[in-house]
Amino acid sequence: MRAQQLHLVWATRQPPPQRHFSHCPVRAHTLPQLLGVFAGLPASQINRFAAKYLAVRVAFAVAYLGITDLRASFIRTGLWWTGNVLCFRTLLAATRALNASSLRR
Repeated sequence: MRAQQLHLVWATRQPPPQRHFSHCPVRAHTLPQLLGVFAGLPASQINRFAAKYLAVRVAFAVAYLGITDLRASFIRTGLWWTGNVLCFRTLLAATRALNASSLRR
């Protein structure tokens, strides 16, 4: 697809397609929280993760609907990966806590 055609696709400002919601908080947000609770992470750490993740997802949705410039569209990619990194960091903290508690036994 040429750059002009791609720009026209983004410029139509259509609502986010279904794939936008495939990474919704029910799937991506719940697993790190549940593992964090199970691993015994502090509630403040889990709450910070939840707040940051939801803020990033709202920013992504706003960027998805509002950005029409091809160059600026990379902001969406950065926001999407920021949400992923937040999930991975919480999962990593939970696995470290679980490993530490299993080594104490």
